[in-house]
Amino acid sequence: MPSRDKPMTASKRIALVDQVRGLAALSVAWFHATNGYRDTVSRLGSYGWLGVEAFFVISGFVIPLALDGYPQGNRWRDSLDFIARRLVRLEPAYVASIAMVIALNVLASQFPAFRGGDLHYSVPQLLVHLFYLVPLTRYEWVQVVYWTLAYEFAFYVAMALLFPLSLREKKWATRLCMLATLSLVALGRISHLVALFVMGLAAFTAATERDSRWASRVAIVAAAVAMLYRGAHAEALVGIVTAVALAEHRRIGSLRGRAGAALLWLGSVSYSLYLVHVPVGGKIVNLGRRFVRGEAGEFALSLVALTVCVVVAWTFAAVFERPIVNLARRIRVSALPQAPVLDRA
Repeated sequence: MPSRDKPMTASKRIALVDQVRGLAALSVAWFHATNGYRDTVSRLGSYGWLGVEAFFVISGFVIPLALDGYPQGNRWRDSLDFIARRLVRLEPAYVASIAMVIALNVLASQFPAFRGGDLHYSVPQLLVHLFYLVPLTRYEWVQVVYWTLAYEFAFYVAMALLFPLSLREKKWATRLCMLATLSLVALGRISHLVALFVMGLAAFTAATERDSRWASRVAIVAAAVAMLYRGAHAEALVGIVTAVALAEHRRIGSLRGRAGAALLWLGSVSYSLYLVHVPVGGKIVNLGRRFVRGEAGEFALSLVALTVCVVVAWTFAAVFERPIVNLARRIRVSALPQAPVLDRA
């Protein structure tokens, strides 16, 4: 980790970020592997959905860090370059997961024991998925977890427009944007989840010394207060813990040993795990519940489903993520140096 007297740049990977990302993905996958039960097994994973909140804080931290790696040249081209990289980086795995969801659902519907409703996918429904526009239409997501990607992409666009123009250089502009956003959250005009991105942005300003530590900490606390005012207590707690950890990552360091290495590896496949765990794990649990009895059997079934999801995610990442990451780094909308290493969410 860089020493405290050196400003952090996007050229350094932060192990703690990947470890928290891996833990968040694992917790969400465990939640979906256990939430279909009505007993102890369900309670063991009942708070796993809070991994999504950690993801939002992480994005609020790493996206401005990635943008900070761009030279101060043509800012509009930099913004276009950034969005192009994000689309190339995320879309292939996302589209492949949509195809997986549809294929598995169609296959499952052919068996006599299928308990789902009628399957119908239209071309317009699938097209609005491509740019995460489903919330603006009458259609539904083809997979339950995709709704979070719409929040993520909206944040990418907002940062691509705001950061190069003002947030990079002006403390007052960053503070004003945070204050305006949190005011809208507290008033109920926008979702309380948006405050999590503000927490991540405040963690970025603290870690990079873009603003004073007290101002960044006040912003993190203010975001938590806005969420508490909206009744999002657990979400606020996870958000503030994640944001403080990222802001103080130089002092905290990262988890060492086998556990740290395992979380670091999970962080490298976290996006794929997030995309595939519901269609894969859900099918395993739904099928297995016809054959297992009792809490011990249900717990074992959930562990099997989670393990298979991790293996599939590793394969999925090798096929649809890593080659695309290398391609995204070669994109040049304008003359730029190599893409920031942390250009990943």
